[in-house]
Amino acid sequence: MLNRGHTLIALLLLAIVAGCSPPPSLGVRLEPGREVSQKVWGKRLDFTYEGKAGEVITLRVISKTPGLDPWVQLFDPEGREEASDDDSGGKGNPLIAGHALKRSGQYTVGVGSAGGRSGELSVLLVRIP
Repeated sequence: MLNRGHTLIALLLLAIVAGCSPPPSLGVRLEPGREVSQKVWGKRLDFTYEGKAGEVITLRVISKTPGLDPWVQLFDPEGREEASDDDSGGKGNPLIAGHALKRSGQYTVGVGSAGGRSGELSVLLVRIP
């Protein structure tokens, strides 16, 4: 049985562990032309985008943390990978340039880092007229 002191220590340990755990992927919505900065924690971060078939987009991911090697995946509304990249954007950053969406609906943009490293990155979706 835990006494008051043990309970306090257990709660402090729980708070420390919870503070170090990665946050859940929130599915942040991407808006064309608006850069979103996020921290990656070794798990894939998911972003969403409401796309239309035939629409042409560019996805740029830029590491804000030295040595972080990000990657990007684009999943169609049915969850199938439609495009991906690792280093086409220069300096180890991924870029999906001039991609024509194949379907209409909610796309998922998955972003992560090689080796599961943590750090800061930004994601920018641009709609090409």
